[in-house]
Amino acid sequence: MRSSLLSNLLHATHSQVYQSFSYISKTLKKFEASFKNRYKLFFDPKVLGFLHIINSYKIKKLTNRFPLKNKQKSLENLHKSLQSNKK
Repeated sequence: MRSSLLSNLLHATHSQVYQSFSYISKTLKKFEASFKNRYKLFFDPKVLGFLHIINSYKIKKLTNRFPLKNKQKSLENLHKSLQSNKK
């Protein structure tokens, strides 16, 4: 299917290619709008800010736990810690 799509695009005229891409663009915009309507809560700036604070706290906690003085060693320690948490 990919090869037929590719060959169709190669042999298509400029207007056909433009129509195809404009159709794809419109479809993506419709999908984005429906996605945002469905998951409005996640696009609320307050919620996004809260999630950002939580993620930055997790990152800060990890970097404090494993200082980046010796990056390779800290990455190895992080890997060992993650492995021990899985067990």
